[in-house]
Amino acid sequence: MQSITNQEEVKEQIKAHDLVVVYFTGSACGACEVIKEKVENILAKYPKIKAIEVNGEKYPEVATSFEVYALPLMILFVQERESLRVGRNLDLREFEAKLVRYIKMM
Repeated sequence: MQSITNQEEVKEQIKAHDLVVVYFTGSACGACEVIKEKVENILAKYPKIKAIEVNGEKYPEVATSFEVYALPLMILFVQERESLRVGRNLDLREFEAKLVRYIKMM
């Protein structure tokens, strides 16, 4: 996952790629690291998806610009539009199934 520290760079990545997962995490968030590892394993299967990470604790202005107020949180952008938003209570199988559906639509 590519680490990004500013809002403009996030927006550039969203414009540059058809499928982008933005993972908002935090340094003091234990669940964030556990979920991140599992999400990275899923995303490794799908090279069409650009994965980026934003530390919402270090860069709260970036997180709030995407209306992220709790961590962890993932947003999937499909052709620059927010298509999926999942937080701490995500079902990884359901998340992967939704990713596959969007990939097939592309």
